[in-house]
Amino acid sequence: MNMFEALVGTLRAAKKRKVVRYDGELLLQGVHDNVEITMLPSTPAAASSVAAP
Repeated sequence: MNMFEALVGTLRAAKKRKVVRYDGELLLQGVHDNVEITMLPSTPAAASSVAAP
């Protein structure tokens, strides 16, 4: 179950940073199995906001 919780958190963070787009705020297994998740083109500003390891 923790894997799904981590995936939800990752998708929400990616949507907030405008890295992905999908309808709704939260995706639930079963209910949203056919929701399309779209990767958005990256911008230099978005790339620079990611911390280097």
